[in-house]
Amino acid sequence: MERIMKSQALRNDNMMHHMMGKRILEINVESDIIQELFRRLNIDKNDKTIKDITWLLYETTLINSGFSLEESGTFCNRIYKMLRLGLDLNSDVVVEEDEVIEEKKIENDDIEESSMEEID
Repeated sequence: MERIMKSQALRNDNMMHHMMGKRILEINVESDIIQELFRRLNIDKNDKTIKDITWLLYETTLINSGFSLEESGTFCNRIYKMLRLGLDLNSDVVVEEDEVIEEKKIENDDIEESSMEEID
């Protein structure tokens, strides 16, 4: 229902608020994933991998429940990080690739803006 309401052209934001599904996340504390995350969290509270895995768990649950993600790019980047981690690939290369991609986006934005100026 939430997806249908978001796609409506003449939607009323007040009505949208009432029609949105209430999201409830139930965590099974007996799950081996949850127990391992809890164990690792007790060892190192600042572990970024635990944070990424927790977000992946939440976002995957949203998708599985039929909700849509606001920022699918962030979700995909987390998946790529986990794939690289699972394949024992160098994480330093990931940072460099992300920086190059960001630079290309900035360059493309500059090109689009300059072409718009030429049309006017």
